[in-house]
Amino acid sequence: MIKSSKIYFFDTGVLNAIRKELGIEISGSSLRSGKLFESFIINEIYRNNHYHEWSYSLYHWRTKNGEEVDLVLNKNKMSHPIALEIKMTTEVIEDDLKGLIAFKNEEKKARLICVCNTPKNYMVEGVEIINWKDIFSML
Repeated sequence: MIKSSKIYFFDTGVLNAIRKELGIEISGSSLRSGKLFESFIINEIYRNNHYHEWSYSLYHWRTKNGEEVDLVLNKNKMSHPIALEIKMTTEVIEDDLKGLIAFKNEEKKARLICVCNTPKNYMVEGVEIINWKDIFSML
């Protein structure tokens, strides 16, 4: 496992300003829209964690092979972590879940969630696929 920082800006507008992309339209399927969506979800979880006093610690997880999980939530050493993969897509494919499956190999009792734009929540290989609007009520 590799320890490294991952920086998220508190506002996606700030990120767009720094990258000089304020006037550029956001495409629904672009890499840029995916990164902005990921930042938005993580920021909202961070805000809700603080506001509702959920007491989660928030982490990014990555292996030396490049498998990663966008966000890991954990309350303490006795609780089981929640691993989140965040995708802009409406249809999750198997490749989208590789990081979560790798995480499960290290943390057997982890809850695995893929947050996306799916119209209907469902399960795939032990991973909960949920609409992004539902994540805040599920934590």
